[in-house]
Amino acid sequence: MQGVALCRQGPKITHLFFADDNLLFTRATNTACEKIKFILEQYERASGQQVNRDKTTIFFSKSTPVPTQNAIKESLNVPIIRQYEKYLGLPSLIGRNRAESFTQIKERVWHKLKGWKEKLLSQAGREVLIKVVAQAIPAYSMSCFKLPIKLCHDLEALIRRFWWSNNPDQKKIHWVSWKKLCEPKRRGGMGFRDLQKFNEALLAKQVWRLMKDTSSLFYRVFKAKFFPHCSILEADEKTRGSYAWQSIRKAREVLLRGGVWRVGDGKQIKIWKHRWLLEDCHRTIITHGPPILQDCTVDQLITKPKMEWDTALIDKLFIPYDAEAIKNIPLSSRAPPDQFYWPGTANGIYTVKSGYQTLLHNENNLLPGSSTTDALQPIWNTVWSLRIPKKCQHFAWRASREALPTKVNLCKRRIPIDPNCENFQNTPEDVLHAVWTCPLIKPVWDNELWSQALRASPVLDFADLFSKVLAFPSQQNTEVFIIIAWSLWQRRNKLRLNKTVEPLNQVNTKARIYLEEFGSSAETTPHTEPTPALNTKWQPPRCKNFKANYDGAIFKETNEAGIGVIVRNRAGKVMASLVQKVRYPQSVESIEAWAARRAVSFVKEIGLPEAEFEGDSKTVVAALNSSHPSPTSYGHLIKDAKVLTNSLVSYCFTHVKRQGNAMAHALARMAINTENIEVWMEDVPPQTKRLYLSDFPV
Repeated sequence: MQGVALCRQGPKITHLFFADDNLLFTRATNTACEKIKFILEQYERASGQQVNRDKTTIFFSKSTPVPTQNAIKESLNVPIIRQYEKYLGLPSLIGRNRAESFTQIKERVWHKLKGWKEKLLSQAGREVLIKVVAQAIPAYSMSCFKLPIKLCHDLEALIRRFWWSNNPDQKKIHWVSWKKLCEPKRRGGMGFRDLQKFNEALLAKQVWRLMKDTSSLFYRVFKAKFFPHCSILEADEKTRGSYAWQSIRKAREVLLRGGVWRVGDGKQIKIWKHRWLLEDCHRTIITHGPPILQDCTVDQLITKPKMEWDTALIDKLFIPYDAEAIKNIPLSSRAPPDQFYWPGTANGIYTVKSGYQTLLHNENNLLPGSSTTDALQPIWNTVWSLRIPKKCQHFAWRASREALPTKVNLCKRRIPIDPNCENFQNTPEDVLHAVWTCPLIKPVWDNELWSQALRASPVLDFADLFSKVLAFPSQQNTEVFIIIAWSLWQRRNKLRLNKTVEPLNQVNTKARIYLEEFGSSAETTPHTEPTPALNTKWQPPRCKNFKANYDGAIFKETNEAGIGVIVRNRAGKVMASLVQKVRYPQSVESIEAWAARRAVSFVKEIGLPEAEFEGDSKTVVAALNSSHPSPTSYGHLIKDAKVLTNSLVSYCFTHVKRQGNAMAHALARMAINTENIEVWMEDVPPQTKRLYLSDFPV
């Protein structure tokens, strides 16, 4: 079988295997037909399984003559299909009416929300259903296509209606805007997905695959057809192609706005067009560049072959703010290729979650700040971690958001109702009045001795009251407060519906019993006392004759950093120690990786054939021990350290806690008073002598 190529330079595709399907591609000839029959017969004899021809179809291109189609159909004994409507739940062809192509997504979500089970769920239960089912249904389609904006809005409307009314066909007041509900819980939202942004984040993952997974069939086909002479990030926007390609191409903006270039040899990075600086708040060059230099690349700012920044040229071309940021970027003497990485994750690899969070963060940065949001932050940090029933957590969240149907809130929504309390006609009924200040319920709170201190201070609203309760040292008081407030709110609602309620003098007791029952029934991890920190000291090398401890220190006030290295033998005798001042590379991991590289080169400089290299950064040690390249901002420093170890007879990288790395840390801190670099052979600096002796193994 010769297979099919999507373009002249593209790879030939003969087959595609899925979970329980097999697609075969070949020329419409009798020879190819007989070959397929032979292969299937061989498979049937070998496996004992017969191909189900009722579920097998054949598809021809428009250029295949009808007589040829009929002959092949008779030979294979399978029906001809003119078009596959859907495959794996996705439309095979998408026309101009894109909304119609994805109608089934909306129907599936609607049918899920209409099910009878969800009518029995509390709002906490509906939260789980929305996140796990309703918002997961379109995820696969969104990872392949950009859904129409109207469809996203329709899906969100269904979900909103279900969230507030328990029935997607019933309209009720939406007390909190959808935009706020899509905020993370730590920012006062419910963590629901903004479907448009989630769609972009999913498609950006495909862009990342087209950048990094260059051995996949997906990459080879798309590369040959859509961007044969450049990378996916540089592909021409005028390139025609399928709707899937158009969707992926538009998602490049997520990576272009959030990704960063790591400087290697600088040949791929355009000085004024790309994001390549290290600071989160300063990724691009601010200095206005002359038009003639707009396409200049970073390698023109580097002196060869030393691979050092051309400081004179940089100071001449850029304002000091930009110039310092450029000179802070560490370079590798190997001049490796430039690398595109994602700063939103610790390992530099793009994930859908981090991409979605970046899109939300970028949007929030465009909005004016709110002091109210900052004041409520302690509530959002606490409410979801309280050991109380989920429905009580939701009550506390809604009460803090003023999203409960009190009379005052109903009047604000233009519901014709008297805003005053039914028991005290001259007092407006807001959330605070309903569960705290109403004289009718005052005896309930008087029974709680810890609440007396709150009565003395004025309270603005429920959120302000909740914040004051959080100031109490005991979390149990907070949990009791929420349970009692929830009980009073439930009691108020029953009275309005003329239902039987418990006497007020039983509210406290029942609330505490309810809290205790919940605590005993909920799964709890056994309480373990924290392990006391051991007085860790330096230990002799386990498998080598020498150990090199390294560490980095940051001096933000001077925009500098320090590196400390000490090499000792098995007996603890110092072979050499080093203190070096370097530019601050804008992250702790970067200076730790720099220190590791310097430790390896220092061991080579003093002529040792082997060493164990020990640092206190787990992230850096893990990267040094990994067999995969590190696509982080400091990945080239990790690679440098590995390359330097090639000339050693043996080596290993190990991790130790800060207490066991005290000498290296002290040396790194000393760099603030060092001009450039200082080395002590078979000795340590005088000011660290006492620490060195106390660190000596017993």
